Amino acid sequence: MRRVAGASRGQLALQFFGEAGLLTGISLLLSCLIAELLLPLVNDIAGLRLTLGTLADPLMLVGVVGFGLVVSLISGSYPSVIFSRIRPVSVLRGDMTAGAKGVAMRRILVVGQSAASVLLILATMTIFGQLDHMKNRPLGFDAEQKLILPIPEHVSIADNYEALKNEFMSHPTIMGASALSLTPGRMYKIHGFNVPDAAEARQHLYHAQVDHDFISQYKIELIAGRNFSREIGADFLEAGIINEAAVRKFGWNSPDSAIGKTVLGPSDNRMTIIGVMKDFHFQGLQSAIKPLYIDLDPQRFQNISLTLNTAGIAETLGFVERKWQQLFPSSPFEYYFLDADFDRHYRSEERVGGIVGSFGLLGIAVACLGLFGLAAFMAEQRTKEIGIRKVLGSSVLGIIQLLIKEFVVLVAIANVIAWPIAYYVMNRWLQDFAYRIELGIGTFVLAGLAAMLIALLTFSYQAIRAARANPVEALKYE
Repeated sequence: MRRVAGASRGQLALQFFGEAGLLTGISLLLSCLIAELLLPLVNDIAGLRLTLGTLADPLMLVGVVGFGLVVSLISGSYPSVIFSRIRPVSVLRGDMTAGAKGVAMRRILVVGQSAASVLLILATMTIFGQLDHMKNRPLGFDAEQKLILPIPEHVSIADNYEALKNEFMSHPTIMGASALSLTPGRMYKIHGFNVPDAAEARQHLYHAQVDHDFISQYKIELIAGRNFSREIGADFLEAGIINEAAVRKFGWNSPDSAIGKTVLGPSDNRMTIIGVMKDFHFQGLQSAIKPLYIDLDPQRFQNISLTLNTAGIAETLGFVERKWQQLFPSSPFEYYFLDADFDRHYRSEERVGGIVGSFGLLGIAVACLGLFGLAAFMAEQRTKEIGIRKVLGSSVLGIIQLLIKEFVVLVAIANVIAWPIAYYVMNRWLQDFAYRIELGIGTFVLAGLAAMLIALLTFSYQAIRAARANPVEALKYE
């Protein structure tokens, strides 16, 4: 009608660009408001400290405005070019059809949006599946109910660590105690060890110092030899216990064959292997278990580990704090729980999972909006067809099936495209973990069904609405 009334192509193009610019400007303002509201949640998920104060920076402001202009130009260019070329006579006669190109573009959009949804769903499922696997996989030692008290650097407990343990264990809810240099999850010191007269270079092993109660308190399994003994004085600085990985590192045939072997310590001191521990994850599950050597050296003790009863934890912490203030009046009371500290190894993966999960929800929401709009357009395009079918006796269910069938095929094609991409990307991500889940077909089928369900729920409203419409309304102008 505007063309018939004398509007030029330039005027029509200016109208479309103006509408696109207005919508983009409103969207930018709303996005800033939403960002301000959601920024604390984003910072919490990603472990960041972002603020919107950077928008006051002139360069950032120019970038935001420039981005809005680009979006306005892109979104306004298509309708301005297409609709300005339309012949008014064709429109008024009702000869306008979607054309093969328009149908193909809509199908491409549906497939693309559905494929993106499947990718995001698969990524989220894989990341959280790997996190669950790491958190629930047995560590090989007992990390529960362990309260760790770091000893101040200027304080030595070499001569009285047993007395300190007894002081804390005087409380009925403290069931055990151990002194050690480094706790599991923080055993990062590496020293060189070697077999006397061996031609090989020194073997680098992780090294920690513990007391007689460490193995029993942490419920670490000894598969050969014995634990440190208070009755054997030579165990101090002259005996060591290694894990299975260290047995392999030294090239010994079996844990039993390692018992009684002599190794040269970091200072070339001779040490006798008295026991072999079953491998346990003292660093987390991202990497394979490393060779570990532990020995008795009270001079290195930097932590006291208390095994607590879960009952009355607040009262127990109060007792421990009061006892600490009596024993170390000039040092602040600090503590951490071992299981919570050990979980810090997984914070990076948790952040990735939170970010991918959030983008997954956002991507699915955007895909649903796109599918909803496309469904409304397609239903509008087929209004007359639906009316004729209803007049000729088609049921509501038959029409709904007709409209949904094409979408089901397109979502199935999207799964075929998304699955190999998701497998490649997530398999590469999983390669960083020594202990990882397997990407089974069940995960892909579940993600595909979820995407299919989302698409069907999104499209069903428009399909039902079109199928239930009165055919008279669609055909009264014919």
